[in-house]
Amino acid sequence: MASRATSLFFFFFFLISCAFLLHETNASNNKDSSNIPSCGSRDDCDGIWCKGEGKAGKCNMWTCDIEEDCLKIVRCENLPGPYCMEGLCTC
Repeated sequence: MASRATSLFFFFFFLISCAFLLHETNASNNKDSSNIPSCGSRDDCDGIWCKGEGKAGKCNMWTCDIEEDCLKIVRCENLPGPYCMEGLCTC
C-alpha cells in the first residue's frame, strides 16, 4: 500500500514539474523564425539597422540580458550574430 502511495506521489510531482517547465519556457508563444526580421548594421546606428519599405529603415535599440534574448528578436543578414553587448543587441 505504501509503495502505491509513493508511486502516485512521485508521478504527481513529475506532472507538476513538466507543467512548470512548459510554462517557464513559454513554448506556445515562441515566434516562428520566418517572422523574425533580418537586419544589419550601419555606422550611424548604435543598435541594429532594419530596412523598411523602399529605402527607409529604422535603427532599433533592442535591450537584452543574454545573447539568447537577441536570437528571439532579430537575425543578422550576412553578419555573425546577433550578440548582446552592454545590454543591447548588435550584429
